[in-house]
Amino acid sequence: MKTGGARRHHTTLQIPEIISGILILVIVLWQACFMNAGVSEAQLLHMEKTSLIFIAGLVFFNSLSVTVHLIATYIQKYDQPPILWIQPAVAAAAVPCTVQVLKGVRNPALMAATLVCCLAIGALAVLNLISYIRANRRADFRPGHKSWSPAIVFFTGMVAFNLLSTLLLMTPGATYHGIAPEDAFFMCVSASSTTGLACVDVAGTFTPFGKCVLLLDFQVGAIGVMTFSFFLIMLLGKRLGIQNCRVISGILDQEGLSIIPSLIRFIITVTFVVEALGAAALYYAWLGVPGVPQEHLWFYALFHSVSAFGNAGISLFPDNMAQECILYNYSSQSIIMLTTIVGTLGFGVYMEAVQRLRNRLRRRPNPARWSTHAWVAVRVTLVVTLAGTLLLFLFGALEPSAHGGSTLRTLWESLWITVGRSAGFNISDMNTYGPAHKLFVCILMFIGGNPAGTGGGVFAPVFMLCVLEVLRVLRGEQDVVLHKCRIARRTVGRAMATLVLAGSWVIFCTLALLMLEPETAAAAGGTQALFFEEVSAFATTGFSLGVTPHLCLASKLLITVNMLFGRIGVFSFMMVFIQPKEQEPFRYPEVQLPLT
Repeated sequence: MKTGGARRHHTTLQIPEIISGILILVIVLWQACFMNAGVSEAQLLHMEKTSLIFIAGLVFFNSLSVTVHLIATYIQKYDQPPILWIQPAVAAAAVPCTVQVLKGVRNPALMAATLVCCLAIGALAVLNLISYIRANRRADFRPGHKSWSPAIVFFTGMVAFNLLSTLLLMTPGATYHGIAPEDAFFMCVSASSTTGLACVDVAGTFTPFGKCVLLLDFQVGAIGVMTFSFFLIMLLGKRLGIQNCRVISGILDQEGLSIIPSLIRFIITVTFVVEALGAAALYYAWLGVPGVPQEHLWFYALFHSVSAFGNAGISLFPDNMAQECILYNYSSQSIIMLTTIVGTLGFGVYMEAVQRLRNRLRRRPNPARWSTHAWVAVRVTLVVTLAGTLLLFLFGALEPSAHGGSTLRTLWESLWITVGRSAGFNISDMNTYGPAHKLFVCILMFIGGNPAGTGGGVFAPVFMLCVLEVLRVLRGEQDVVLHKCRIARRTVGRAMATLVLAGSWVIFCTLALLMLEPETAAAAGGTQALFFEEVSAFATTGFSLGVTPHLCLASKLLITVNMLFGRIGVFSFMMVFIQPKEQEPFRYPEVQLPLT
């Protein structure tokens, strides 16, 4: 058993690597954020060389500290968090990269590798600092302490994360010509809520550092701020308490607290594996394509893969996926659609599939049927995709509009829009379609993806349950039956409440936009354009008719709130203020009212 003195000695070994790692992170962030502000080229080169010397010395010292810590672990047999085994690999990669950069090698890939290693060292140092504080603090016992609602915890985490990201985007090194605070906050919320609406040109406004901030925003947004935070706690070797499991269970809408740690690990693993595969596929699909920056091809591939899986819809191309160089690159478009579908389908489906595969490999019996959730998610996604594609194709082919193109191209664009109903990548100008086509796109965006996925909207299973409930009433049946199971009345009631609340919220916000934007509303098609923008923001989609950059400050703030509420879920947010009542021991007499 480890004594208190041994524990203090063990945690003391962390101090040198913590200090050196945090100093590396501070220098790198300072260089990225403020180094380009108001200095000449000669001064810039001198500052860059000086900072590289400091970074190199700190990297060598950090590597030495990590080595000593690792040796002491073997000798004294300390209990170590999983994070310790990552540090030697990062340090071993950072040393040769730093040496090459100090020798004057300015290869972009080498510079990027050095930056990544330094950021990794800094991030590990911050995690070690958190672990050090948790290991040495006194226990805090607060009897009768009431926990916050999962929705308000998620909302608070989202706001705090967005404010921090906004500060980073407002630094001189994040943009080429500066950015207004409201625009920076709008872009951060759009990225972290995986919406994709843009009030500025992403490619022309943000530097590589600013684009990395946006990349981090929609990466964390796709996983979930609280999910990512609890994953970092687990990475430190700490177990999630019952309260933490309750919070994440409420956010992910999962039953049972025991599966939460494994679910978090599974979400992170699936996310990184799919994004890596998507980035590799996009890299080779765009390799040698004229118009795609080949010197930064790996970053472009990674950025768009993460954006597609997270259903963010943010692109580095000025015209999004309608850029001339990739407009007819069907291989890369197929990869993005496939990655988008994988993100939309939901982590619960993949977890069940992996479990069934493990049972088969271990020759264990599997349940005869898939769970109702997986059965519904797969079939509803397939039905919405096929029906949406067919109807959009008919609207695009038959409705008079300014949109041209062959029949096959119209069919391809219809499939693209239906698959990306919660992603927002575009390969055509939405303004060229007719009003019926745009209105049906609004319906698809409102339906959205699936629970426990990266998509938005009210979710396709919710919409399906509402349709089935209407059919049940018309048929005079007693229950909604799916997959040979009777759906709980509480679930059906929540689906109906979600649809009514979401529809009411969209109508209310559209009316507010019409009052705030009288000139746009008075223009031809202005009402539909504002409604389209509102649905896109609430459903966290990102499709746009080009209205967003021209909105006033109040309208931008309203759209920003919509993106936050859409990411959390209007029903979940309403439950913050409305506490469910306990069941009464009696029920009032039943009466009937005339309705027709």
